[in-house]
Parts: sequence; structure tokens; C-alpha cells
Amino acid sequence: MDTTEKRAAYNCNATQINENNSINDNFSIYPNPSHSDINIVLQSTEKFQIEITNSTSQLVLKELNQNKIDLSNYSNGLYIISVKQGQKIYTQKLNKQ
Repeated sequence: MDTTEKRAAYNCNATQINENNSINDNFSIYPNPSHSDINIVLQSTEKFQIEITNSTSQLVLKELNQNKIDLSNYSNGLYIISVKQGQKIYTQKLNKQ
């Protein structure tokens, strides 16, 4: 393996680690993966809106100021959790099992 190939492999692994283990200082979701209820913890006390979209980008839930959400009736798969506070939007992935 030459230097270029090593560098490319290293960057690929670093991206994979960051993507799967990313830490968002603005909010956290637990448990993740989840079977039913999820808890959303925000650093700010500002009012917020939560939007959950599925893997086909369909909006499946929209809530205001809810820190606990029941996902037991949702299909298993990957969801995107978006938290909107004022002009800011934060997102994280959630794996529903």
C-alpha cells in the first residue's frame, strides 16, 4: 500500500467513526437505538420544535416542547430527529429497532 492509499483508508475510517459516534452538544437522544420511548435532552431551556423524518424523508412526527416521544408504533429503521430552536436546527440519527 502506498502513502496515498493509507491516507485514504485512514480518512474513510475517521469519517465512519465520527458519523456513527457523533456527539451533539446541543441535544442528545437516548436510548439510541430504541425500541419504544426516546428521551430528548436539550442544553437550552428555549422553546423548541421536534420533527422526525423516516429514511424516505417523509415527516412522521411534529411536536412542540416534548422531551419524551413514544415510537413503539413506528416501523423499525433509521429516522432523523431535527430540533428547531429559533433560527437554529440541530439533527441526529435515531435507529428504531
